[in-house]
Parts: sequence; structure tokens; C-alpha cells
Amino acid sequence: MGQIEQNETAAISEYQPARTWTSFPAPQSSDFDRARDRSRQGQGSASGRAGQDDEPEIAERVATTLRQTYLETTRALVATVEARDPFTQRHSRTVSLYCEVIASRLGLSAERMESLRTAALLHDIGKIGIPDVILQKPGPLSDEEFEIVKRHPGIAIEILGHASFLSAELPIILHHHESFDGSGYPYGLAGDEIPFESRVLAVADAVDTMLSPRSYKRPYTRTHVQEELTTGAGSQFDPEVARVAHEWLGSMPRIADG
Repeated sequence: MGQIEQNETAAISEYQPARTWTSFPAPQSSDFDRARDRSRQGQGSASGRAGQDDEPEIAERVATTLRQTYLETTRALVATVEARDPFTQRHSRTVSLYCEVIASRLGLSAERMESLRTAALLHDIGKIGIPDVILQKPGPLSDEEFEIVKRHPGIAIEILGHASFLSAELPIILHHHESFDGSGYPYGLAGDEIPFESRVLAVADAVDTMLSPRSYKRPYTRTHVQEELTTGAGSQFDPEVARVAHEWLGSMPRIADG
């Protein structure tokens, strides 16, 4: 057995599902709840104290700052994950952009689109718990390696589950590898069982992966990506989302073939 194979075997045999992600330093629900409670109290109590009218605004700023700080910290972790593999740098930001374009064509509300953008930025954070020897493998994964990779949505939820303000984003992240025909993971959901935003994220994620070089492949041409979307519609991808992405790619001459 060669050294690479020995390293892979060791990494797989020693791998254990993350048990410590729940200690990730995230603000607890109570942090945000206290800020909201202060806001409500300031709004509902009688005035009389100097500056009381400012309390709701201050409390809201505190809650917003906590949320922003946590998101920035989490995005820094995502950047760390992507930096481990030069082929995936800026992947999450690109996927977030693709999600926004596709979702706007599908008519998603501004609120749902914001949740989708955030989920897209964080969707691969669970890969921080996957060994480099698997993430950076230049060839196809073995069945055993793929089973390990399939754990990354669950690891993401363990990391992000502390933050109550991500309640809308967590299901999107957890289910972005489900397939429309039920053959995906982690739960084998199918069709409308899969959150719609997860279906959009799945297509955007696949489009960026196909258009980008990877350690195991050259970038696909735009035409090839469109063919894959057509082939995967109804099996891997939601047919409507795949159709919209196909049309969008066809309208973007800046995405060059070759």
C-alpha cells in the first residue's frame, strides 16, 4: 500500500463524528432574547425616565450587533474551510450570488431571499469536520469516504444550532444535498418534502461546482452545465429550479465556454 493510501486509511479509521461542535463559541438564544425583552419592555412601560424612549432602538442595535458578530465569525470559519482547498476558495460567496439570481427569477420574497443568501454563505461550514485527505483527494471518493463527506450537513447544524436567529437558515443548510427523487442525503427527502430554498441552493451549488475546476476535474463549459441541469431535472434537481438556472446561464454571455 502506498503512502497516500495509508494516509487515507488512517484518516478514515480515526475519523469520528464531531462531538465538540456544540462547544462552538456562539451567542446563546438568551443573549438575543434578553435584547428583545428589553426592547419590548421599553416599548410597553410608561415613560418617565430620561432616555427611556431610546431603549428599544439600543436593544435592537445590540441584537443586530450580536448577530453580525456571530455571522462574521462563522464566515471566517467558512473561509478557513475553503482555504484548505485552493479549488474551493470563494465557493460559498459565488453560490450565494447564484442563489440570489435564481431566487429572484423564481419570485422569492425579500425575506426568504435573505435567509437563502445567508444559508448559502454557511452551507459548507460542516466540512471543517471532514479530513483534508478526503476533501482534497484528486480522484473519486470511495464509498467509505463518501459516507464521511455526507456527514457535513449534520456537522453544520451542530455548529450553527446555537444561534436562534438562524432558525430559518438551518433547514436550508441541512437539506441542500437532498435530491428531488429522494436519492440524496441526509434523510432521503423527495419533492416538496425538501425546503424550496434547499432546492435552489442545491442547483446553485452544483452550477458553481461544475463551472469551477476541482482537484478531480476540469471546469465544465456553460453548455455542458446546461446539459447536466436538463439531465438532472426531476432526479437530482427540482425541475422548475433547474429550468430557471438553465435559462439564466443561457442569458449570461460573460460566463465563457472553454
